[in-house]
Amino acid sequence: KNVKNWSLVQLLESIFKCVLLFCGLLLLKRGFLTLGSLTLFLTVLSQIGDVCIDLGYLWKDLYIIGCDMKFKKMMMEWDFTKKRPLPEYGLNQPQNNHDSDAPVIFELQHVSFSYDGVTKVLQDISLTIHEGESIALVGENGAGKSTLVKLLLGLYEPDEGEIYFKGKNYRELDMNEFVKQIGVVFQDFRLFSFARENIAFGDISKVRDDEALHYATAMGGADNVIKKLPKGLDNYLGRWYEQEGGEMSGGEWQRVAVSRAYISDRKILIMDEPAAALDPIAEMEQFSRIRNKLDKRTSVLISHRIGFARLADKIVVLNKGKIAEYGTHKELTDRNGLYSEMFNNQALWYQGGGE
Repeated sequence: KNVKNWSLVQLLESIFKCVLLFCGLLLLKRGFLTLGSLTLFLTVLSQIGDVCIDLGYLWKDLYIIGCDMKFKKMMMEWDFTKKRPLPEYGLNQPQNNHDSDAPVIFELQHVSFSYDGVTKVLQDISLTIHEGESIALVGENGAGKSTLVKLLLGLYEPDEGEIYFKGKNYRELDMNEFVKQIGVVFQDFRLFSFARENIAFGDISKVRDDEALHYATAMGGADNVIKKLPKGLDNYLGRWYEQEGGEMSGGEWQRVAVSRAYISDRKILIMDEPAAALDPIAEMEQFSRIRNKLDKRTSVLISHRIGFARLADKIVVLNKGKIAEYGTHKELTDRNGLYSEMFNNQALWYQGGGE
């Protein structure tokens, strides 16, 4: 829209200059203007036009900054303890006819979502996740895995359907308490320059608790990364602040980011591509470590390399925004469906060198 508007302005400016030039030449021919007057007039006019264009760009920039500041002010003043408003038509109740005896943590009922109000990224998703269950989300790029995770976290609201957390609709939740129960690792994790804080941002109250920090790094696979730093947890990461700062690879940064999820004793872990920067062997080690340390925690894990899915209790296969298959690794491989095809194709790639 911005490019279209400015292109239109520049087109009108060019047309206006051409009309003035034509009129000036006409007046020059009839003797009403001298050549010097016409040249001076067009030069001044061009300079005035350039100044107006610059003022327009300045106004646009100020407007964007003003909107951004307004948004940031709104976010800073947001009261996350308030419950979301209930719709006028009331809420459906969570279903109680579940196969497992374990309490239900997440439940989605016929959930659909779109970013633009037209194209549905998720369509009619119904899913139940029980306490202590490990769920693997697999599917091709654009299947809706990350969007589903963000719906579970309450970052988006569904266009259709309902989502429940421990039997409560998300619109009834105290979001401030809700987020304290979940440890999250996103694929687009943030990097910070300080080793201690980088890990402690998972639970900032433990920023001076070295024992908890070392435990988290061991769980996230970053213990060797921290040990090799001259000052350990008090070392800088990267060389933005000092020359002695520890330089790290993408995989090492990712291990540090994963460690944030373990700094607290949260019973629910959601990890979106927590090992994307690692090689396949290191990724399997990371997922094996995650699986062995989950204990009775509820977890949702995403990865493009689906070999890790064997470690999960249940596998959800997403295809074009819909749940294509659901079950254990053995059930889905025996079914010879989409999951079996994806799994075998990746296995053949490694075994046959991609032939």
